[in-house]
Amino acid sequence: LETPGFHVDRMVFRRALTGSTPGQQAHPSLEYSVTRSATPDMRAGRITPTGRELDVALPDDNAFFAVQTEQGIRYTKAGNLQVMPDGVLATPEGFPYLGANMRPISMPLDTASVAIQPTGEMQIDGELDGQRLLVVQFTDPNQLQKESGVLFRAPREAGPPTRLVDPYMETGALEKSTDRAFSHMRDVMDASRSFSLITQVIEQFRAVEESAARDIVGT
Repeated sequence: LETPGFHVDRMVFRRALTGSTPGQQAHPSLEYSVTRSATPDMRAGRITPTGRELDVALPDDNAFFAVQTEQGIRYTKAGNLQVMPDGVLATPEGFPYLGANMRPISMPLDTASVAIQPTGEMQIDGELDGQRLLVVQFTDPNQLQKESGVLFRAPREAGPPTRLVDPYMETGALEKSTDRAFSHMRDVMDASRSFSLITQVIEQFRAVEESAARDIVGT
């Protein structure tokens, strides 16, 4: 999958140790379980040059463009900007990119050329016009929740979006999908090893409980 700014979900395995003794029943005394959930892989994808003046990439894992949607402000790593018929810079889906003033960035209708500086400032017909792409970061970007496509919603747990005063972006390039086959293979192997280890631990505890139960019965 080569969608710019797309972040795949990865499986997260968690170990849980819970008491399972109902009332005064002594056996079994403990239960071990493995839970899993899906969370977006927030690592930046590979940066690929395109040569297109309206393509920009954010190499920083914790750096996001802000766009305006019908549901409110959302955040994205996708930097394939498009000029809409009304002059607004937007995603291919039509969501306007916001500037540092929290308003959509727009071009005069008679604009002949548009380029983006590494700082995110707009260069229109060869002149800097003062508009700058809004780039933000979060206290805990791993708490961002992926919505449709390449957009993220920022719940309270992620912390408030903080504007990067001096962001750096690579121009004429795009951040490609984080879907890395070898990375997924490694994750599967790690998960398999973790599961095997947990299974061994469970069996050892069961053996200890059975031995303790026999000793109690014997006395």
